[in-house]
Amino acid sequence: MTTAISYIRVSTATQADTGNGMDMQRTAIASTARARGLEIVAECVDAGVSGTVDALDRPGFNCLVEALNDRGPLTVITYSMDRLARTLTVQEAALAILWRNGATVIAGGEEVLANDPQDPIRPLLRQIVGAVSALERQTIINRMAR
Repeated sequence: MTTAISYIRVSTATQADTGNGMDMQRTAIASTARARGLEIVAECVDAGVSGTVDALDRPGFNCLVEALNDRGPLTVITYSMDRLARTLTVQEAALAILWRNGATVIAGGEEVLANDPQDPIRPLLRQIVGAVSALERQTIINRMAR
């Protein structure tokens, strides 16, 4: 069985304290792992850390990088791309770091494919989804402010 590591992130301290969202992410990640024949060997968590924070400034993301350095190539599973990042620049930097360290990345149950010069649509589609995530975040902030 191929090994995997899970990455869970919630934005607020309240979510971290209550487990709100974290258990749901764990359950979905475990289901993805089972469906793909993967064994989760470690979990990295950023509890109460915004998805706009640079990836390498997050302890949980650094946990992923350390696991990749210690164990070699692994599959990284996260609930969705917006759990990895909430801004396009952070998303692309985080993915580049994971891919450079040999990771296969699965978000939302689907593999996030690395760039391929023969397929210029691949990064475009991924980046559109990242931009929509950033828009959603700002919409939530604006709604809460009102």
